[in-house]
Amino acid sequence: MCGRTACALSKPCLSLACQYQDPAGSYQCPQWCDVDLYGTYEPSYNIAPRSYCPVLVNNSKLDDNRQPKRVLTAMKWGLVPNWHYGNPMNFNLNTFNCRVESCSYRRCYKPAIAQGRRCVVVAEGYYEWKQPSSGSAKEPFFIYFKQPEGISMVTREWDCEGKEKTLFQDGRWKGPKLLTMAAIFDINKNAYTFSIMTLAAPEHMAWLHDRVPMVLDGEDAVAAWLDPSVDTKKLIDDFQFPTTLAWHQVTSKIGNVNYKRMDCVLPVIKEESKPKPTMMDTWLFGAKADEAGPSTSTSTQSQPPLKPEDEPAVQVKKEVGVQEAVVRVKGEPASQEKQETDVPEKQASAKQPETETKVEVKVEIKIKAESLMQLKEEEGVEPKKRRLD
Repeated sequence: MCGRTACALSKPCLSLACQYQDPAGSYQCPQWCDVDLYGTYEPSYNIAPRSYCPVLVNNSKLDDNRQPKRVLTAMKWGLVPNWHYGNPMNFNLNTFNCRVESCSYRRCYKPAIAQGRRCVVVAEGYYEWKQPSSGSAKEPFFIYFKQPEGISMVTREWDCEGKEKTLFQDGRWKGPKLLTMAAIFDINKNAYTFSIMTLAAPEHMAWLHDRVPMVLDGEDAVAAWLDPSVDTKKLIDDFQFPTTLAWHQVTSKIGNVNYKRMDCVLPVIKEESKPKPTMMDTWLFGAKADEAGPSTSTSTQSQPPLKPEDEPAVQVKKEVGVQEAVVRVKGEPASQEKQETDVPEKQASAKQPETETKVEVKVEIKIKAESLMQLKEEEGVEPKKRRLD
């Protein structure tokens, strides 16, 4: 099926892009001719049903008095049959796509088929949604013709301002090859509406969807579909789906019909999934190991900062036969050293408003083990430890 297209070329640019060779071998650019009284075509990267799309048509089918000639015009997507008596803009039946298997007898399409009202929808490409086997969300793809050398639908260097001048050189179109899809149209109270022909997907397209639009590849296929002298049934029976298509996955934002930015047609960049933390990672580093990274007990992120009153006042280092006490005093020059008995308690706890310096006073206290043992035996109590502030 086909439920969304993209065409961001202006009307003048479309006329150049639809250049063709007439029976005499001369190159012609179809003129733009607005015939619908209810609306017109607006370039967009996200064109949904009930919007106006550019179509190629033989103008003899627009008016019996016109000379047969290929023209470009805008028609509304969603066929309104000529027998509908109400406002054609209020026709609510889903006629966006027409199955080739049943178009000849379906009531909505039978009049258009009988009168040979055929047209060709022009677009840069169409969107289709693929249903993943895992049951997750559908993935949208952009489908288009394989492009000539130097033209890319992925990088789109050609899609810029003033492309009419840069893409049409020496009387020939040098831009992208537009996608052309077979359609039928009808006329109701000056409302021109169309439906895209669809058929069962060939093997090389069945991975995406079970239905595909009737894509016309090449000038001969387009000319035959627009030729009023050729029977519609014969064209359908002889049709071969082309193998010249390319595609890439695009953003899911195109599901919103109001989203029409250029990234609709650009390839989506898949982010590599981060490995989930193992049970050991969770036990060692916490539940958010995959987000914050490993942490240890000495990390500043896992421990709150120490307050001034919580800072250790004394660091004791044991050596053989010697105890060394290191006293840190705030507010004193770093070069000043004092003995244990000369450090006032108030001075040790003094705070400076802006800067704090630390001084290390090393006091070596040599106490013989024999003296301590004698003191314990005589007094029967442990010696009172001297306070180190």
